[in-house]
Amino acid sequence: MPITNILLAAATLLTLAPGLDMALVLRTATVEGKRQALQATLGINPGCLLWSPILIGATQSLSGFLRREKVIQWMDSTTGMIFVLFAARLAFSKR
Repeated sequence: MPITNILLAAATLLTLAPGLDMALVLRTATVEGKRQALQATLGINPGCLLWSPILIGATQSLSGFLRREKVIQWMDSTTGMIFVLFAARLAFSKR
């Protein structure tokens, strides 16, 4: 399955799941009324439709960069060094 389809499915599930946008619409509906809640919904939806392709494109270019062998080796050695420094700090702390 291509990564684009996986990301699209994840974006769809996250969009459908209750979150801050749903809380905003419910709050607006209870405090300000139906008309303002509809306006809030009509403001949220185009934003989601606009940001989804932008994020998919950015993710694809970033994943292409992260798949390079030199980048993987650098991330591996950097993560290992951070782990060793953290473990040394814990070992020599006075706790």
